[in-house]
Amino acid sequence: MVRSPLYSETTTHNTTPRYDALTTSNKIAYQNTLNSSNFQFAAACGNILTNYCWKEVDAEKSLQLAQGKELLPQHIFFGIDVWAQNKSSFTHPRVTYPEYGGGGTNTGVAVEELSKLGLSAGIFAPAWSYEHFPGNERAVEHAVWEGTPITKHTECSCGDCELRHRSNKDFAIIKTATEWAAGSEHFFYTDFSRAFGIHTDEVKDIFDGHERHAQLGSQTILPRPIMQGFDDQAIKLSYRHSANAVSACLAIEATQKRLAQDRDQEYSLPLYTLDMSTDTFLQLETYTRSTLPETSKVFVSLYLKTSKTVRLLSIAKAASFQWMTNAVKYQDPEERIEELGVYARGLPSTEVGYITQLLEIAEIRIAPKTLEQPSRPYSIDQIRVECRGEGETRHIRLCWSCETVDKSEVGATEGVPCSEITGSFSYFAVRVDGIELGRVYGMELILSNRLVARVTGREVQVDLRGVSFDGHILAAKTTNFRL
Repeated sequence: MVRSPLYSETTTHNTTPRYDALTTSNKIAYQNTLNSSNFQFAAACGNILTNYCWKEVDAEKSLQLAQGKELLPQHIFFGIDVWAQNKSSFTHPRVTYPEYGGGGTNTGVAVEELSKLGLSAGIFAPAWSYEHFPGNERAVEHAVWEGTPITKHTECSCGDCELRHRSNKDFAIIKTATEWAAGSEHFFYTDFSRAFGIHTDEVKDIFDGHERHAQLGSQTILPRPIMQGFDDQAIKLSYRHSANAVSACLAIEATQKRLAQDRDQEYSLPLYTLDMSTDTFLQLETYTRSTLPETSKVFVSLYLKTSKTVRLLSIAKAASFQWMTNAVKYQDPEERIEELGVYARGLPSTEVGYITQLLEIAEIRIAPKTLEQPSRPYSIDQIRVECRGEGETRHIRLCWSCETVDKSEVGATEGVPCSEITGSFSYFAVRVDGIELGRVYGMELILSNRLVARVTGREVQVDLRGVSFDGHILAAKTTNFRL
């Protein structure tokens, strides 16, 4: 979902928006607006998500009703169907705002209209660019969100991409959607993990032959979109997710846009918008490696921007990944940390179009400095296999329990997240018979029928790793079982 302000990965809410398909008279009827038929549901949930066939008058009336009933306008999400721009063979083609040409590369038109009213947006099927443009998905994704041009002769499933899916830089989504800060008051962490798991040929059969499986919960906080502008600069900094790293990694690149005489020109690339206090002794830790030659005179670092200053932060210059720690302490407690990004100076001037990879970043952590260690260790215990259900619902679950240190027992950890279910553990990484099954955010995992069939009748090793919210492995346990 997108809010106008824009939802971030770290935003949490106590309630889930109610979809307007069900009315208070218990009938399925898409309302496309907030009205008397669904207001009771919206009031109970504190939010509502409408269907995507609305018009301006529907949004305006919803705003009036919300204001009269003390429902916050930003908690009303109007649906936008990204697929509405496609050629359709349906009797009733999919329609979204605006009625003609809405959705797709014009999704931002609807976001802009809602932004003017202070309402929010719920984007339906945002994977459109990946499903509809095989081989060009990333370019179209940037076009939808950032307004970048779409290369001529780009092919799409409905044909005639140049006519049907024209880039709209004036109404890119991020142009009118307000960005929310990542992280929290005293804590930020990312390891750039994506929302899927990748499998080797040896274990693809466990996942129905697929090379990857979706797991939305595994996605960590990803960098903000690269904003358009600075077209007059000779070199443009950008990032991409490294495809050949065993773990997730962010590669920072410099692209030569035009030749320049001034090699001492400074360049910056904002990665995250933050809103963090400086009244606590924080540490910024980075796990990085330089991809520049040892003889390079290019200076690359991370930077922290506050409301008053910009501080450059040391990073590892080694060719292998190394941890670097920087103290984050400011004299003025009223300063706020606003931005984290990459800074570069002295970039070489080469031929136009040349791309220089500067740096790879695997992890970034900003957290209060821990002054004391826990008085007792964390642990994972009672790993077991349980059979649940009957008949068609019968299945096998891997279960375990964990012992965690109470937050009050750890000194100076204010701001570090804690789960009501798993305590200090953010998630558990599970491996069965050498197969990585992904991340689990509870203490149970349903084993697929294919995996059960593969391991039945022999002893199998199970490995569990409990990982904290700041990326540290708190506990690990290995055991064997036989099905």
